[in-house]
Amino acid sequence: MAIRAFPQLLIFNGAISLSVALLLGILDYVSRLLLSSMGTALTTANAAQVLLSWQGALLAIVTTLIVAGYVAIDVFAHVYFCESILAGEEGGLIKRALRSMRRALKSLLRFRTPSGVLIFIFIVLLSPLAGVGFSTGLTRDLYVPHFIMSVIQSAPLYLVAYVLFVLALAVVGVLHVFSIHDVLLEGASPRHALKRSRQLVRMHLKDLIKAVLKLGIAIGLVVSLGFIAQVAVDVILEMLGQNYTPGEEGALMYLLSDLEPPEEALAVSMYRSLCFFASLIALGVVTIGGLLIGSGTMLYVTHVYHWVSGSQREEPRYLLPPRRTHWWANALRLIIVLAVVAVVSLVAGFAVEIVMHRETPVEVVAHRLGGDGAPENSIEGLKFAIGEGCYGAETDIQRTKDGHYVINHDNDFSRLCGVKAKPQELTLEEVERLRIRDPLHPGTEVEVPTFEELLDAAKGRIKLFVEFKGDTADCKMVDDAVRIAREHGAEDDVVFISLNYDCIEYGKKTYPEFDYGLLIFAGFGDLKLLECDIVLAEEEMSNDDFIDKVHEAGKKMGVWTANTEDDLRKVLHSDADYVITDKVVFARDVQEGLDQRSDSEFIQDLVWR
Repeated sequence: MAIRAFPQLLIFNGAISLSVALLLGILDYVSRLLLSSMGTALTTANAAQVLLSWQGALLAIVTTLIVAGYVAIDVFAHVYFCESILAGEEGGLIKRALRSMRRALKSLLRFRTPSGVLIFIFIVLLSPLAGVGFSTGLTRDLYVPHFIMSVIQSAPLYLVAYVLFVLALAVVGVLHVFSIHDVLLEGASPRHALKRSRQLVRMHLKDLIKAVLKLGIAIGLVVSLGFIAQVAVDVILEMLGQNYTPGEEGALMYLLSDLEPPEEALAVSMYRSLCFFASLIALGVVTIGGLLIGSGTMLYVTHVYHWVSGSQREEPRYLLPPRRTHWWANALRLIIVLAVVAVVSLVAGFAVEIVMHRETPVEVVAHRLGGDGAPENSIEGLKFAIGEGCYGAETDIQRTKDGHYVINHDNDFSRLCGVKAKPQELTLEEVERLRIRDPLHPGTEVEVPTFEELLDAAKGRIKLFVEFKGDTADCKMVDDAVRIAREHGAEDDVVFISLNYDCIEYGKKTYPEFDYGLLIFAGFGDLKLLECDIVLAEEEMSNDDFIDKVHEAGKKMGVWTANTEDDLRKVLHSDADYVITDKVVFARDVQEGLDQRSDSEFIQDLVWR
């Protein structure tokens, strides 16, 4: 059914893409206008300050309206269009698509109730986390940040609570899977639709399980065939590339010098063009497959809704309108698409040599001084990072009761030192009696270092990324940290960073001779307006587009905290300037693996990243 309806779904998704792009363009323009009037950008570091202003309040209202419109076009219009397909409606596809979107926008008024708001919250925020229920492309990749997940996973009680929370969301999503259809297609109120959906699921549970299994098998088959095809193509390309040295000089440099390239150089460039062709076709197939799975799932759920909400005992069958195009027309379209991809691949295969020979290494910064290679936030950790050749080491300073500065990440010393006391509750003398017992390094006891000791150990050997941390992170901490750094002649050895925008803004304006980095896990607006030299973004949000925006704003880009192979490969292959990681040695191994990639692997990473 989905395959028969695919041409219609493809055109409809094109119309949706243009519409939501227009909405996001409006949001981007309005947000930049409002934030520029405040002289800043919106990030997680300064969200409270921005949103409490009239510009922030207006931005929140505009964002809410545009998100509502996005949900209507991306989700509700899908329901209406799938309904038109199943009903066998005739007429132009564009006209039907626009009619579906118009009906979807009008339907927003039906959700202006508490139950309707709950449905929206589930679609936008909760469904992506649970992986069950309808979600919108705007937040489909919503995630729990890694630094929060690491805390959850480190405590069994937190982990159990998180798993139970996700399971509860999944159950809620399953029980209310038909609520949107009931509101849109039957005109029910959101409250009644939620109740009716629960009734339908309970009444037809066995049939729904069969339907889900059928859908899962279909999706699994599509994914498996795509995976097998991709593996086969990779094997063939690797076999063809055995005669070429990775990064070997191609024909481009000869052509730019008006010289005739030798046959060997032409062969290298043509092989790279073939790699591009295969990767672009694979990307297109995956994109189309994802579209087919997404829109096909909505079509199937709409079909099942009619089945379980009607009087039919058996699954109904729909007679979709027959295709009116001839086979030769489809073949011609396919040939044109392949020809365009071939031309693009040919050009890319020759031009990729420029990127291959560009040297822009991403500097490795050890998290909490030594990552997992030594006890956390210790002098021993700093020595480990220096010994491994790290560019920098990240650490955290907090103020003691008597005004000194010591190194500690958590709010208190309970996890590492077994003392449930905050740094600001202890004197320096009391802190010096504590011993770090890192669970990752059992049997090892080391001292809690002071900021001064850290500066002395790092001077001239490694760059320190010093985070203003905890309840004592304020302007006084900035003043004191700058004073201490100057006293130790460490002006060139430190970068001050923080999640607290007030600290970074104050430091940048008051002591501009130092470098400052702003830690964020979400950001929006004109980044040039941020008072910082480095934007340090959480790994999941650090895509190529955001990295380019940071560089366009005249700032350096850092990524925290990348620890898995996939995350490190993505960051180390990007144009980021720094990566903060716990896996210092592993990061070096991943970098060596990237340096040794074959041409086909390099091009595949370039296309898919």
